[in-house]
Amino acid sequence: MRRKGLTIFWPQYFDLNRSIRLGRRVPRELAISRPTSLDLYEAAQHLKYYVEHDKTARYPRTSSDHPGRVLIDTMGQKKTFVMHKLAPEIKKVKQKRKDAAQLAKRKKKHRTNKEILQEKLRKKQYAKKKKK
Repeated sequence: MRRKGLTIFWPQYFDLNRSIRLGRRVPRELAISRPTSLDLYEAAQHLKYYVEHDKTARYPRTSSDHPGRVLIDTMGQKKTFVMHKLAPEIKKVKQKRKDAAQLAKRKKKHRTNKEILQEKLRKKQYAKKKKK
């Protein structure tokens, strides 16, 4: 349910893959590929806005899209002004998440010598138990 004084922001406003007719409201230079409501929520928090996250709401124009919307107290600023401030911040949030995922993947890929030796030991013990 919409709260008075809060402005609704849909991730579709920032989607690079959408045309203006389908709901994009920022220029292509500021748009992001496949933004989520969580990206929008985190970006608004970084900009120190009061934010509420509604994970179940669906965009009315295309209800088959991923759900989610963000309600922001714009503090009297126009919606377009806030959208132009949010767009670069969303890019930063997505990049941070991407970097964190790559780092986790690298850590998982590069095991320490101790981990390798423990795994070999476990395999040997398992093979001995099988022989008995």
